[in-house]
Amino acid sequence: MELRQLEYFVELCRVRNFTRAADNLRVAQPSVTKAIHHLERELGVQLVDRKQKPLGLTKAGEQFYLRVKSILAQLEEAVDEVSVSQEAFYKVTSLGISPMSGAKLKQMLNDRRFFSSDPLYNLVELSSGEICKRLTERKLDLGWLIKRQIPDELEYIPLETQEAVLLLPAESPLRFKEKITFDDLKDQTFCMDFDNTDSVLIKIILDRCREAGFKPRCNMTTMEYHPNAQLAVKSVRGGLGLAFIPEYAVEQVTDLPVLSVFPPLTIEVGLAYRKDARRSGSFAQLVEMIKKEYPAYIRENCV
Repeated sequence: MELRQLEYFVELCRVRNFTRAADNLRVAQPSVTKAIHHLERELGVQLVDRKQKPLGLTKAGEQFYLRVKSILAQLEEAVDEVSVSQEAFYKVTSLGISPMSGAKLKQMLNDRRFFSSDPLYNLVELSSGEICKRLTERKLDLGWLIKRQIPDELEYIPLETQEAVLLLPAESPLRFKEKITFDDLKDQTFCMDFDNTDSVLIKIILDRCREAGFKPRCNMTTMEYHPNAQLAVKSVRGGLGLAFIPEYAVEQVTDLPVLSVFPPLTIEVGLAYRKDARRSGSFAQLVEMIKKEYPAYIRENCV
């Protein structure tokens, strides 16, 4: 018994006509007729009642048709699943990273020691708020972001608590204070855009300012500001004001005061993805590698 015979039989049962079945199968009619004869001979029973118009089935034919139709449908589903999973395995994963809080992760991803094979991913640098938005809109597969309000449709894996440190102009009198609080920042100018609603760090800083009873003064506009450590350092270095920056993004800065505030301004960061996301092979490889290797990488490479 061949799969081809079963496919011919099911199509014949569906249309109840040898000529039409042959046309649908794109074969000659004698091929269908011969396949059905062979099938009946192998089974030892008559399946088709050729005297009926349109073509009829015997009782055995009806039973056999129902079972074979179901089996072929399951076989087709199995083929589709394998095809999809094969395609999904090689699907490129789009990974959004907040450029400042993700500085160490980006560094680690460039270290090929952590990959047993080359992962397929595209790296996109965005603010945490924009990453969160694009994940919910299915425009990103995976995101590294600062936790604030994670939508219900996203799975979030916390991986680290970072500190957002205070970067001061070289001549700022605050550099001599033993303990800096947000109360000390009331009259200071910030090199940060507090109209940037996509920045989770901005929102966290605004909360702390409100708790201290003031609205921060800033000299950056939305058109000028991008969540980029290089721009922030350049602005502070130029004496335009102070800025809060995640610690890893300024660990190489040696010419400016880099201080903690009291209590420390901490941010929780981690991976996020849609709960209903299709987990490709490259997606799973990337998630598992980051979960496993990132904590140890931080311990070994933090200054």
